[in-house]
Amino acid sequence: MDLRCVAFALATLVFGSAAAADETSLPFFCKDNPKVRGECFIVHGRARVYNGTPSVRIWPIASKRLLGIGEQFYVDGEYSNAPESLMSKLSFDADVYADFVVCPFEPEQEGQMRLVCVERADNMQVRRSSHH
Repeated sequence: MDLRCVAFALATLVFGSAAAADETSLPFFCKDNPKVRGECFIVHGRARVYNGTPSVRIWPIASKRLLGIGEQFYVDGEYSNAPESLMSKLSFDADVYADFVVCPFEPEQEGQMRLVCVERADNMQVRRSSHH
């Protein structure tokens, strides 16, 4: 088998898997994830990509808090932790300001980032990031 065939087969496998896991194939509804602990709520904030875990965090404007979009333990193959419409707009160079409907995976604890999933992001505005 020549190298082009191997490369094509690998690309088909990788991109085929990615397509199968897109938002349309997940019954998204983060609020229905059995790991959610508490009522969903709305925050007006800025979503930004960070180094570290969780890599996407939301700062509720006018607060000293951060909400982290759950990774690792809170990842479930049946539920997405954030809509693709939000995630596709984020990068190290672009922040997203929006009204986020978030659902908590953990109770509020002073001094700790609270892990959440994002049900919706309404009124999104993308702005160039100033932190990198």
